[in-house]
Amino acid sequence: MLILLGTVLFQFMNALPFYTMVDEWLCNVTGWSKLSQGLTIGLSSFGYSNYGYPDPIDYALITAIPVIAVYSLSRSVAKIGIPFKWSFTSLSYSLIPIFASAILARNLPKLLGGAALILNEIADPTGSYLRNSQVTSTFWGRVLHYLGSNPYQAHAEWWVLLIMEGVIIFGIYLGIRASNMLSQSDRISKKYYYSVVLGFGLAFILMTYWMSSPMSPSLSFYNPYLGNLVYNPLDATPPF
Repeated sequence: MLILLGTVLFQFMNALPFYTMVDEWLCNVTGWSKLSQGLTIGLSSFGYSNYGYPDPIDYALITAIPVIAVYSLSRSVAKIGIPFKWSFTSLSYSLIPIFASAILARNLPKLLGGAALILNEIADPTGSYLRNSQVTSTFWGRVLHYLGSNPYQAHAEWWVLLIMEGVIIFGIYLGIRASNMLSQSDRISKKYYYSVVLGFGLAFILMTYWMSSPMSPSLSFYNPYLGNLVYNPLDATPPF
């Protein structure tokens, strides 16, 4: 459960500007950049190239964050007489709604930005009328275009950010409900459950907001590592 949550956490963090800076630096310092290019010899003829993304070190560290957080908290719970294994397992279960809502939110831009065009393929498997800009002349293409999306490039619009945040908030709500139930059955104080549920839930809310930043230095509160710290949601550009 925690490894899965760590993987989703990585998917959120790698959409922030600072991650690319750190990852490229690590790849160069550790030599992973050259090694990865050596491992992919022959793929360049197919247009494939990379600098080593992701570096195994930062990937492993980010993925391990939920494990480290719950491990540390479980050690604290163990000091008051609750077995470590019991608390570690129970606290991990409380994060299931956070994981489910986060992975759903992370993929919503793909779904709402262009995945509905799959229904066009079902209606016309040969794709005879799907030619570049003609996509908007199809039924589902018109639906996406009406919603403000760019179905040809599968770009999601600003309103997707609101749906993403709503899904994560609902996940926090379910996580709190699960925490209350687990606390009653496992005799662990609710504050321990709430700390991990709210901690990771709020982190996903902030990262969703920042990774949808328009990345415009001309806007207020621009930060080269996180994008625009404060911006009008109408200017949001959810990742596709």
